[in-house]
Amino acid sequence: MMQLALLTFGLALAPAQTGSTATLSLPMEAHVSGREILIGEICEVRSADPELAARIEQASLGYAPSPSYSRLLFNYRIEEQIERLFEGLDLTVTGERSVRVWPKTEAVEEDELRLAVESAVRAALGGRDVELAFVGVPPTLEIPAGGSAPRLEPRVIEANLRPGIIEVPVDVFVDEARYRTLRTQVELIEWSLVPVLKRDLPPGANLSAVDFEMARIRATSAPNSAPLTIQMAHGSIASRGLRKGEPVRDIDVHRPLAVVLGQAVSIEVRRGAVRARSMGVAMDSGSIGGRIGVRLLDSGREMQGVIQSRDNVVVDLGDPIGLSRR
Repeated sequence: MMQLALLTFGLALAPAQTGSTATLSLPMEAHVSGREILIGEICEVRSADPELAARIEQASLGYAPSPSYSRLLFNYRIEEQIERLFEGLDLTVTGERSVRVWPKTEAVEEDELRLAVESAVRAALGGRDVELAFVGVPPTLEIPAGGSAPRLEPRVIEANLRPGIIEVPVDVFVDEARYRTLRTQVELIEWSLVPVLKRDLPPGANLSAVDFEMARIRATSAPNSAPLTIQMAHGSIASRGLRKGEPVRDIDVHRPLAVVLGQAVSIEVRRGAVRARSMGVAMDSGSIGGRIGVRLLDSGREMQGVIQSRDNVVVDLGDPIGLSRR
């Protein structure tokens, strides 16, 4: 758009040859596309010099009106502006005394907006098992007609893609210039395949791997709501009555410590496909699945890792949290 404007500006400022003449025939009203009013869109240009006529047709009279609005341009104002742009031009304006200029328009339909947002969100989710329910979508939007089809560009922030209602702004571009930003709201419903109980358990019951089966359930982003894996729940004690078909969360059970402060542990350090083992000392206490600090015996380096079993901690160097603590 900027390049086009500069080109138009350059064409208009090129002086006309001395003695050049042109005639503009002004109608009562005209309809224009794009964001500027070009002479060639609102009136007929006649000249013995075809190149001069083409340059005049590309001259801009300023901004085009927004949808539902118009601009009234008077013949003498048009004549003054064109003669300023084309030095030495003998210009005659015929026809009406003024022209009412309306924008050509097209519509961004609600269904187009929904499709653009859903496609962008699903692409950002990367195949996660989700359902999308729109709870806030602007109605059909009338926009200026451009030289090409309008472009919708949803702005999806991946950090916001969690279960619940999220907002997705959508930039509407006309001729590659942003015309307006629309706000949509979508409820993101995510499903996960997680372990759930096969039977009811009373408070104080000991949990083991045989108490679980896998099921598809609706995920939640509430604090402390992540279901425990079977490995993490095995050996724990129910802190309250637990129901069949429900996942077990950290707040539902008392989990025994798998590693205690000062305990010798085997540390597996991972970086991509590379694996290395070393001995170390636990700097914290924790249960299976918990994150603790460890210190390597051979180098004294301190790192963060996840407890895999009673004597094994995994440090993933691809995880920023797994980097050295000092």
